[in-house]
Amino acid sequence: MDISGFTTSSRSSLPRTSLSPHHESTRSCERPVAPRLVAARACVPGLLVLALLTTQGAQASPENLRGHWPLDEGSGTVTEDVTGRSADGLLEGATWVTDDPERGTVLDLGAGSDDAHVHVPHFVTDLALTDHSICAWLKPAGSQAGGFLFKGSTTDGWVAGEKQVYFGDGGLGASPGLRPTFVGWGNGWYVASSDVAADTWSHACWIWDHVGGAAGTPRVYLNGTDVGLAIDIHDANVVDRPGDTVRIGHDGSDGVDGDFAGLVDDVAIFDIALSPSQVEAVLRGDYTEFGEEPAPPPTAAPENLRGHWPFDEGSGTVTEDVTGRSADGLLEGATWVTDDPERGTVLDLGAGSDDAHVHVPHFVAGLSRGDYSICAWLKPAGSQAGGFLFKGSTTDPWVAGEKQVYFGDGSLSAASG
Repeated sequence: MDISGFTTSSRSSLPRTSLSPHHESTRSCERPVAPRLVAARACVPGLLVLALLTTQGAQASPENLRGHWPLDEGSGTVTEDVTGRSADGLLEGATWVTDDPERGTVLDLGAGSDDAHVHVPHFVTDLALTDHSICAWLKPAGSQAGGFLFKGSTTDGWVAGEKQVYFGDGGLGASPGLRPTFVGWGNGWYVASSDVAADTWSHACWIWDHVGGAAGTPRVYLNGTDVGLAIDIHDANVVDRPGDTVRIGHDGSDGVDGDFAGLVDDVAIFDIALSPSQVEAVLRGDYTEFGEEPAPPPTAAPENLRGHWPFDEGSGTVTEDVTGRSADGLLEGATWVTDDPERGTVLDLGAGSDDAHVHVPHFVAGLSRGDYSICAWLKPAGSQAGGFLFKGSTTDPWVAGEKQVYFGDGSLSAASG
């Protein structure tokens, strides 16, 4: 198998690494489990797991994208607004993470108590009498995410005209949680019907479709789906103040809900109410409708090859991961075949009923929010090949977060094929 685009001159030259809010007050951001390679009635001569980690309604134009901060610098104290509007953000206490296994380079906004944030010292767009959409990738640290984006003064308390995007407890109080919420002082709230997941990357969009006067229709999208609203008592009664600026990760109501705790990536603010297809495009990182050049195709690099097991040992109970990431596989019931007429040395995973497999007791790559590819040569023995690769716990039953690659009968049942 030719993997020259992903390798250096030495099989083991790579370093060994372990992958292992707000409110109108009464005051007026895959489980890290190891994969098992399991097949029924099959000789499996090789397995390649490849993870490339990254990195309508109104007619859209470049002018509609009012601010876009990909947060991909990885160093320094300034993050570029790539719209060219000179609305660059200034990091205040936030720190860079350059090796997130799913998103690559992202920004860590801390624990929620240290006021780590990004200050955009510019007026970006109106959040009352104008359509708008606020979108970002977020990974809350724990179950109390807090305030995500505040538009207001850098000195005043929570006052008329200020706006807040935050994660609350689903109610109209000041308690932080995981429920996407929007509030404006004097404008009331809208609250999504679903939480984001703790310690998991999610894409969220808060959308306001202004229809005239104080009226409008709010929506919240999570991972490309309109999740509906549990509470909608929001209007545009109190307008924005022209001098107010944006702070990403900041709680603007005197610390009542707490600053955002967790990681953030790819923040964008629009002055239109995004349509479902536009939300989906932004989720994918596709801003071409708003005048940005399409992202170049991913370039293969040694770090993109997360695991590679050629299965060429021919003896023993360990098969080497030749990437040098220490993700060697342990043979459990599988046996070697050294004279296959087409592939030479391969692995026999048995008859499908004896749980013969290769256990890789390491986290290799995410199989949900990051790009990935799984490749192998296989020779099914008969017409019911069954499960080939399972990523999950070694003890739990089939539970949330687990993934399976298998050969079925073409339906959504568990029948082998």
